[in-house]
Amino acid sequence: MLQTSTTADVARRMTDALVAKNLPGVLATMAHDIVLRIPGTRPLAGEFHGHQGILDFTRRSREVTDDGEHIQIIDILGGQDYAAVFMRLNATRGGRKLDDPTIHLLRIKDGKIAEYNLSPWDQRGTDAFWS
Repeated sequence: MLQTSTTADVARRMTDALVAKNLPGVLATMAHDIVLRIPGTRPLAGEFHGHQGILDFTRRSREVTDDGEHIQIIDILGGQDYAAVFMRLNATRGGRKLDDPTIHLLRIKDGKIAEYNLSPWDQRGTDAFWS
């Protein structure tokens, strides 16, 4: 019997790797042509395409924080084509602190994350931290 992953399973594998800072594990859950969308006005806002785009976004995020991002997964919800991840992201940057409850909406296609959309709770505060 063929076993298939649910959207929540894919999201859980990605978040487990993300929390563990296992970038190859994160990329393994993503389609090669993934689109990551970061909202807002901060320098890292916009679209990032493919695995190289994910790597570039991750590198640039780490460069501007004191010791990277720290993630706590609160909940994962799965539907037919989408999964939603409710997480809290914490980071420090030059004496400023970010405590950002965020929804990450993932579109899953053929068992891989095809689209990754972030939605911060406090967009203005998030933009101010990253700017």
